[in-house]
Amino acid sequence: MTRPTFAPGVEIDGFVLGQRLHAGAMAPQRIAPAGTLLLSVSASGELAVLTDTTYFNHRVHEGTLARMTLDGSPRALIETVRDADWGPDGELAIVQRKSGLDQLEYPPGKLLYKTSGYISEPRVSSEQTGNHAPRDAVRDRHASDR
Repeated sequence: MTRPTFAPGVEIDGFVLGQRLHAGAMAPQRIAPAGTLLLSVSASGELAVLTDTTYFNHRVHEGTLARMTLDGSPRALIETVRDADWGPDGELAIVQRKSGLDQLEYPPGKLLYKTSGYISEPRVSSEQTGNHAPRDAVRDRHASDR
C-alpha cells in the first residue's frame, strides 16, 4: 500500500484538513468537506475530525466529532465537541462543552474532569494507568474551580 503524501501547505493536527496527493496522481484530491479539522490519527490510521465547526479563539473550535478514513467520508458521532484524541485501546478521549463547562471524557460518556475554564489539546498516553485515565491530558486555562 502506498501512503498518500499531503499537498504542500496543508496543515494537520488541529488545522484544516485539505488535500492529498496519490502516487501518480495528476492533481491533489480533497480529503474531507471544506472546513474539516483533523484532531487525531489512530494507530490503525483512522482519523478523528471535527466538522461543522465554529471558531472561538486560538485553537478552540467546537463542532461535530466524526470518524473517517482517508478514502471515506466523515461519520458523525457527537455534537458540541471541542477536541479529541485516540487512546491506545481505540477509544476516544473528548473535550465537550456542556452547560457552560468544558468536560474531559474518556471514553465518551465517562466524565474525568470539568472546568469553567477550557481544556485544550487532550492527549492520551500509550502507558495505561490503573484506571485507564489519560495522563497529562488537561490544560486548564482560566479555571476558577481548582
